[in-house]
Amino acid sequence: MAKKKDEKDVLVVRDEKTGEISVVAGLNADGSPKRIPAKAENAQSFLQFDRHSDVLDNFFKNFFRQCKEPSRFGFYRVAADQADKLLEVIKDLLKDPDGNKE
Repeated sequence: MAKKKDEKDVLVVRDEKTGEISVVAGLNADGSPKRIPAKAENAQSFLQFDRHSDVLDNFFKNFFRQCKEPSRFGFYRVAADQADKLLEVIKDLLKDPDGNKE
């Protein structure tokens, strides 16, 4: 039960122009997401969310309001402890988004 209380998620972002996928670490001064590679050594910099918190709703409302090009980025929520592994899977799936709609 203690493990479930400690579960955290991170926010993964895909730049729709370049196809680059990375983890969000915050916001840049211009309102765009500050992105970093999903590597274990960067884990402390990831923007993390407690799964049992209501903060996420407020975050998204503010984030989309501040982001100047919201249609440029695709966001994906993944488990923090598996972000480095899941990014490769997401990259493969997004190479053919129409073929992988399921």
